[in-house]
This record gives sequence, structure tokens and C-alpha cells, in this order.
Amino acid sequence: MKDDPNQEILKRLDTIVYLLLEMKDRDGKMPIKEKVRLLNDAGLNYNQIAKVLGKNPGNIAVQLTFLKKDETEKQKQVPKEEVTKMEEVSKDGEHEQQWGCFKFN
Repeated sequence: MKDDPNQEILKRLDTIVYLLLEMKDRDGKMPIKEKVRLLNDAGLNYNQIAKVLGKNPGNIAVQLTFLKKDETEKQKQVPKEEVTKMEEVSKDGEHEQQWGCFKFN
């Protein structure tokens, strides 16, 4: 029975993606977590990422869970535009109240 030509193409594409990651990681300093993040951002699911990296799909699923948790925590830490206080401002002897708005980055 012949191998499916699509499977052969997929295998070659997986190899190309793996080699590209290794080229980006020439010093060997890119952690697996970063590789998983890059492949996930490229649209691959955990099974596809596991295949490309030669890892267990369960391991990759855990890595993705940690990445999503980290992203959620980062989003919670960044405050949005907030109204901080009401100030009394004096203009030509008349007093007005105005809200002060500040953006935090």
C-alpha cells in the first residue's frame, strides 16, 4: 500500500518548520516554551506543535496552558485609563470642579 502523498508533504513541512526554529535558536538558548509560543501564534494546535518539536502532545498542552495563564495575568496587571480624582480649579476667582484622567502604561 502506498503512503499518502499528503502525509509526505506534511512530514517535509514539519521538518522545514523545525529547521527554521533551530536556525532562529542558533545559540541553543530559546526555551521550549518560546518555541511553543511561536508555533501557537502561527496557528498550530498542540498536536501539530508536538509533532514539529518531537515532544509528547500532553507536554505541549501543559505548556500552552501555562502560556495562556501568563497572558491572562499580564492583561490583569495593565491598568486601563482611570479617573483618579475630582479637583477644584480656580479661574478668575470662580471655582470649578473637574475630573483628572490619567493613563498608566
